[in-house]
Amino acid sequence: MQPSIRQLKAFVAIAEFGSFVEASERLHMSQPALSIAIRKLEECVGGVLFNRSPRGVQLTPEGKFFLPTARRLIGDWDEALGDLGELFNKQRGKITLAALPTLAAGFLPTVLADYRRRFPNIAISVHDVLASQVDDLVSDHRADIGLSVQPLRAEATHFEPLVEDYFVAVCPDGHPLLAMDTVPWEALLRYPIIGVSRLSSTRAAIESV
Repeated sequence: MQPSIRQLKAFVAIAEFGSFVEASERLHMSQPALSIAIRKLEECVGGVLFNRSPRGVQLTPEGKFFLPTARRLIGDWDEALGDLGELFNKQRGKITLAALPTLAAGFLPTVLADYRRRFPNIAISVHDVLASQVDDLVSDHRADIGLSVQPLRAEATHFEPLVEDYFVAVCPDGHPLLAMDTVPWEALLRYPIIGVSRLSSTRAAIESV
């Protein structure tokens, strides 16, 4: 049988107060319940932890040896419960994001800075990757959230539109396209285009037209 936290707290309280009466008041336990807790603890460790006398209660040499360990165990237990409570309250933990380079360098820093102020104990890591890699990281559970274009493997993830973006044509002064309020794709494709990497989701969108 292993000692319980309740028994350890009873032991530490009696050691600190030198009295069963004061310890029972501090722990909100009856004196018989406190005595039973100490008796069971002594049975667990295989020896006497306190000397009782008319002058009070004193630790035995073995009790003095055990006291720092008991305090540490109680401290570890309380800390573990506190950490677990923070996890359930979303006050501590880790979030991994996978985002397109344009998003990672654009609006994301401002959003993350605000989130960090609100939840300082949550660690955030960001993978700056291409769209296909965003899909892979989220599908394989290596990232919690992906910020990208609509995924190709929609069945493996849940996609929620957040923003809409649009393409613009950047032309030199005097270019014929500047006379148009809206440039249709067929008009744009009459001219040479400076493209981006073939791995880019933007390049894929242009070539799909």
